[in-house]
Amino acid sequence: MSYVLLSRAKKNIGDFLILDRAKKLLQRYRPEKELITLNGWEPLGEHLDEVNGSDAMVFCGGPNVSKTFYPGVYPLTDNIDEIKAPMYLLGGGWNEIPGTKMQKDTYKFTSQSKKVLERCAAISCRDDQTVDVLRNNGLKGVMTGCPVWYNLEHIDEKFETPKEIRKVVFTTPQFHTMPRLYDRQCIEVMDILAEMFGGAKIYCSFHRGLKVDEFTEEEEEPRLLAVKDAATEWGFEIIDASYDLSKIDFYEGCDLHVGYRLHGHIDFLSMRKPSFLLNIDARGKGFGDTIGISGVQAWSKGPLAEATYTLGNWIGKYNLLNKWTRVVSERSYLRWSQGLWLSGNEDAVRNLKEILGDEVTSGFHSYIGLEGTFLKYFEVMKDFIARLP
Repeated sequence: MSYVLLSRAKKNIGDFLILDRAKKLLQRYRPEKELITLNGWEPLGEHLDEVNGSDAMVFCGGPNVSKTFYPGVYPLTDNIDEIKAPMYLLGGGWNEIPGTKMQKDTYKFTSQSKKVLERCAAISCRDDQTVDVLRNNGLKGVMTGCPVWYNLEHIDEKFETPKEIRKVVFTTPQFHTMPRLYDRQCIEVMDILAEMFGGAKIYCSFHRGLKVDEFTEEEEEPRLLAVKDAATEWGFEIIDASYDLSKIDFYEGCDLHVGYRLHGHIDFLSMRKPSFLLNIDARGKGFGDTIGISGVQAWSKGPLAEATYTLGNWIGKYNLLNKWTRVVSERSYLRWSQGLWLSGNEDAVRNLKEILGDEVTSGFHSYIGLEGTFLKYFEVMKDFIARLP
């Protein structure tokens, strides 16, 4: 008896955190199942017999509820009918940049992706907006939250108000999909943290690391190093958190998270510690709207935003060039268009400082009782897992 888990954990430590929490949930509530993990970004190939011999194939979390779910996110097999095992999504999520209501309301899956999603026996969603996107496309999802919401070592604890802020984690933006609009803002946020928590030890954590490799392009390096240099000047400790989940074990001993990485934010909340997120895309907004902690909007949009996004959809739908050229052209258009109609929110740093100040002064009053929201959805998650074959 087994489940095959399709993971998207390549380099970003948040994806490894999703896989880890998903496995722990399944091990706790379906202990009779052997868990087999495969790389979801690779074709099933020689693993097809293993998949078809399992009780279920489970797509593990992340921003995988995508218009290119198949074959873009998950190549699976050329002939989808070769997959005989029932398919499930566990904590799947929708994402767009920056994540406006118009983007959510007009989002459409390709015919191939919709066909595979329709074949899924059940879809567990990480936030309410993912449920909405599926519904808008004639599909059904149940809101369970992301597996990272549920740290089983802290699940029955109440939110803890730190008596003193001794250790702070700052997480940097994801530079690989973003234009330069957050580079300056990111450094300004670190300036605020150095000012407000000067007596604390502050870590600058790069969830996708600092090094150029097959998952990090060369053009990212100077931007990453600029942030690293600024953090070093303020005396922050630099953490390359990529690839190895043990690199963020020290989060357990920290008091506060502030930053751009959603799963750093969720990890702290799952340990019942306060966290403040700067929203840069639909993932952060969807999470904040679902649990009632909105965070700070890091972006502003210009008057041509919706027209530019619509044009991008048209390019993706009607580009008749070969597959490789289409991927490159869509990626180039995305980066160009973001720089054209998105800008860093000039009020974001000031808003963050005000919110941080209010919460510290009030003993983080907004977080008191928040565990009840997580526990409510935890029951839904457990029920979903119990219904797996």
